[in-house]
Amino acid sequence: ALYGELPDDDDDHDGIMQAVCDLVGGFGRVLGSQFAQYLGQFLPAICEYGKSSRPASDRSMAVGCLSEIAQELESSVLDYWPTVFLPAILSGLADEDDNVKRNAAFCAGVCCEHLKEAITS
Repeated sequence: ALYGELPDDDDDHDGIMQAVCDLVGGFGRVLGSQFAQYLGQFLPAICEYGKSSRPASDRSMAVGCLSEIAQELESSVLDYWPTVFLPAILSGLADEDDNVKRNAAFCAGVCCEHLKEAITS
């Protein structure tokens, strides 16, 4: 938006959501595995944005946020693998949007790297 104009709602929404994802990723980076105790509060809200009814930018952001969490918390996300991470990855890989697919593929790689054989049990 130009100086003096009101921001576009979509731009404002995307900016806020990006800031939220950065903040959640920052919590994971700073707290490490101790952040896992708070995932039950954060993950449902993140997953709401990953639903197929949401715009592609929201879906991409949600999967990207899950990727950041998995990257920072490593094996501490194991409890949420079958109920949150795996369904989000599978849905993301089947998404029509390339950015969602890309984030889902990255999330799958991060989870495989950190959870190793535990993802198959």
